[in-house]
Order: sequence, then structure tokens, then C-alpha cells
Amino acid sequence: MGKGLNTLIYLLVTIFIIVGVIALLSWILPYVLIGLVIFWAYRYIKNNMLKSRKHNNVNRYSTTYKGQEEYTDGNVIDVDYEDVKK
Repeated sequence: MGKGLNTLIYLLVTIFIIVGVIALLSWILPYVLIGLVIFWAYRYIKNNMLKSRKHNNVNRYSTTYKGQEEYTDGNVIDVDYEDVKK
């Protein structure tokens, strides 16, 4: 075969592959976009529900806890405990 024929075949095969890939992507792209939108909506709704639950729980059950180191304003009694044998 001549050099010109090899170049023509190479060019036609390359164009055929590029057109095939573009056609495949244009066929798959709408399904991928729909899937991404559904996934995004699921995550958005789930995160908003989780935030609202956390917000409600914080308002409903608010307790304060002082650590042991904050109770040093009075007399401290040191007690030694021993295990009791039964």
C-alpha cells in the first residue's frame, strides 16, 4: 500500500472512533445527569433532615456539665475506697 492510502485509512479510523465516542457519550450523558441530580437531591434532603433533628435535640435536651476541675472552690475530702469481699 502507498503512504497516502495508509494516512487516509488512519484518518478515517480516527474520525470513526472519535464520532463513536461522542455518540456514546451523548447517549449516556442524560442518564448520568439524571442520576447525579437524584443523588444530589437525596444527599440534600438527608443532610437537612439530620440538621433539623440535631437542632431540635439541642433545644429539647440542654444539659450543662461542669468538669471535676471546676469544683475546687471548697473543701476537698480525700476518701480511700477498699474493695469489699463477699
